[in-house]
Amino acid sequence: MVKVKYKKLENLGEADYEHGVIYLKRGMTRDAKEATLVHEIFHMLNTTMSHKVLDSLAEQWYAVLKENDMLK
Repeated sequence: MVKVKYKKLENLGEADYEHGVIYLKRGMTRDAKEATLVHEIFHMLNTTMSHKVLDSLAEQWYAVLKENDMLK
């Protein structure tokens, strides 16, 4: 199980693999929170992927979810 928590961060999000926690930066817009959460989920799922590939996959997956109203 992975928990999502909000805290003051310099980055938009962080994945803590050891404790199963995704941290999101406080005060982001809803779109930014959703996109960052998708990005950090990809980090949790695959730690061997390059950050460039991860960014691309997360952006594409987020777009599909957003366009199909699947984030509510």
